Amino acid sequence: MTFSIDLSGHSALVTGGGQHTGRAFSMALADAGASVLVNDVVEEKAEAVASEIRAAGGQATAAVFDITDLAAVQDALGAHPVDIVVNNVGGVREITFPIVHFGDSDPQRWHRLVELNLFGNMNTAYAALPYMTERGWGRFVTIISDAARRAERGMGVYGAAKAASAAFMRAIATEYGPQGITSNAISFGSLRYEGQPEADPETLKRMTRLYSVKRMGTPEDPVGLMLLLASDAASWITGQVIPVNGGYTNAL
Repeated sequence: MTFSIDLSGHSALVTGGGQHTGRAFSMALADAGASVLVNDVVEEKAEAVASEIRAAGGQATAAVFDITDLAAVQDALGAHPVDIVVNNVGGVREITFPIVHFGDSDPQRWHRLVELNLFGNMNTAYAALPYMTERGWGRFVTIISDAARRAERGMGVYGAAKAASAAFMRAIATEYGPQGITSNAISFGSLRYEGQPEADPETLKRMTRLYSVKRMGTPEDPVGLMLLLASDAASWITGQVIPVNGGYTNAL
């Protein structure tokens, strides 16, 4: 028995598709045959990835919008309906560094964290579901964080928003499973992205102390699972949170 993933005839949205994991997801979906809507708030980033896909023979369109703007999301998906949504955007820029405890945090930053990490995913679902239900087939793959599964100092609001997003995806799985739509979440550990400065050996050792696989993740590490969840091969997997985290959390 051979195993392959063929997404020909499907269309996919990757939010935050202009860099890092979003770029890796966009490239992989296109390589599997999907037509990809590469979203980013920075036009140059979205177009660069879309152009890279087209140069490799794939189908891709740049889509510049903010996922927290429901009207903008609806306009984009009205023009380019999709039956695969990869909710990749995750807002950590509003987290204060160095880390502060919740009582010392700035309430003005809470709202943007929740908007990006919860309401943005609600917006893409709201805009995509009519086309998915019409087709009788759809896939939601939402990226959350192990901050939603393991208490981490300074990550209270971010973790809460990611946990709420996972709960929302489970609700979509329950409500729309009868229409052939699945909805799952992938929980990330810490990933290293291109352009980040190299950590010294002692810092890297400290950062990976709780990881069974003694390295940081890469943008390519979650690609295989994302493709599986976006395909027919995962038609009986829904409502799940699946960690890709090098063993950072390993409880049932």
